[in-house]
Amino acid sequence: MSKSQQLVFTSLASGIMLISMIGISLVTGVSQQTFEWFMPPSAYAAQLIEGAGPLRTIIGLDNIFIACYSMTVFLLVQVLWQHHARNLLLLVLVSGLAGGVLDFLENHHILSMLTMAEMNEPLNAQDIQWQMVFSMLKWHLAYFAFFALAFTIRPSNKFERLFRWSLVLIQLPVGVFYYVEAPTPMGEVLFYWRYLNLVSGFLVFAYLFSRETAERQSRLNALQTAG
Repeated sequence: MSKSQQLVFTSLASGIMLISMIGISLVTGVSQQTFEWFMPPSAYAAQLIEGAGPLRTIIGLDNIFIACYSMTVFLLVQVLWQHHARNLLLLVLVSGLAGGVLDFLENHHILSMLTMAEMNEPLNAQDIQWQMVFSMLKWHLAYFAFFALAFTIRPSNKFERLFRWSLVLIQLPVGVFYYVEAPTPMGEVLFYWRYLNLVSGFLVFAYLFSRETAERQSRLNALQTAG
């Protein structure tokens, strides 16, 4: 399996995991995002316990998602390394993997607080505050990684140009302003728009590199036929 094929696999897997988590949240009304925001410890603990079952499932899927998107970032940098701006690709790699580490840490922290809540141990307000801070940092590292990636892309058609500019003009502002507008109705719109950006981004990566793989195979077949 070539690196491009591996990238198609991890991109599709990332998109599928993300869609699965969104689906569970829509069906059960339980979202991991709830626990990325500060609330009084007693309310935080009560919501953890109330949504414990679906939350554990979502976190399990999210850990798989983190592994998939981290590998997608790594493979993407590898595939683009020979012909693109390497300094920018290093920024993409570091930002993307740092976000993955923070994402794993966040999940483990939420699980540890859920365990504490189930054992009737009091939660600490400062721990919840830092949970929010590191969660926002995780998301903003992801926004920056996609933003930096836009400046490494050399589009060969209108679709690729559109995708490139969407990383700059849509995904970054939507992600950033979600946190600014979160308490408002606009914040709810941006919340779903952010996830639409993520899902579509992974699916676009899968499409672009599956097409590249098909074109490479077509050229190889043509050479073999000519020979």
